[in-house]
Amino acid sequence: MFNNRTGTMIKSFLLFSVLAFATVTQAIFAQSSLEGTTLNAESGEPLPYVNIGIPARGTGTVSDGSGRFSLTYAADTDSVIFSAIGFETAILTAIELLKTPEIRLTPAVYEMEDVVVTGTLSENSDIYGHRLRRQGDNIGFGSTQLGTQIGARIEIRRPVQIQSAHFMVNRAGADSMLFRVNVYSLNEGLNGQNLLPENVIVEAPSEPGVMSVDLEPYDIIVNDDVLLSLEWIEAVNVPDDELQNISFRAARTGRNPNMLLKSTSHAPFRSYDDLVPYRLGFYLTGSRFRESD
Repeated sequence: MFNNRTGTMIKSFLLFSVLAFATVTQAIFAQSSLEGTTLNAESGEPLPYVNIGIPARGTGTVSDGSGRFSLTYAADTDSVIFSAIGFETAILTAIELLKTPEIRLTPAVYEMEDVVVTGTLSENSDIYGHRLRRQGDNIGFGSTQLGTQIGARIEIRRPVQIQSAHFMVNRAGADSMLFRVNVYSLNEGLNGQNLLPENVIVEAPSEPGVMSVDLEPYDIIVNDDVLLSLEWIEAVNVPDDELQNISFRAARTGRNPNMLLKSTSHAPFRSYDDLVPYRLGFYLTGSRFRESD
């Protein structure tokens, strides 16, 4: 008979197996590797942490702090997508990248949809998402590819100015890793625009606890649900093909699970509610706008 811990381990293994299956399958057929550098087209300087992926193959990566990257491909005609916050997206074939390994991305004007608000901003902060009290279960990224993300749908029903993001870490090791914080708008349940105008990079914590990130400088105002996620962007001392030594707090639930996972750059976010219906311990704090007297 399985105990609770054994059952959790089995579910975590099944989740990882589902996410990793496509990655393993693609790796079997990958014959070659693309190597190059992402650059700012205007300044010529290296462009770090660019999302790079071949959606048709289910493979992807992220350029490192110096803009360098390596990515497997299976055919010269494979389309490779390059995207970065604040830059135009570029799409090139593998054969084009073999001829020109320097990829120059053009800066773009950052535009956000206006949120019309009335009233005054409350001096009090509210919590949006789930600040879980109990230890619960341990949930990891479920993928060993850079660009993998774990996130939670955050319900917001009225205009809110976001102040901070919080991620409840159940287990942390000595691995040195970098993550990017993302806050996406949601359109019919699918992630849309990243509401952060620049990269917000955080280091993996060395011990369990709540990892908090200040978002006030970005003046983000939302009036609908968002997706809050952490993205693995650099493995400082972890091989790219090993699972990250970090897991997050989650609570099994039969009502309104909110966890979403993404295997790598330019892969879709997916819900695994039928397999593991969880509420993830990710949350935002923010101030509401209250009606003027």
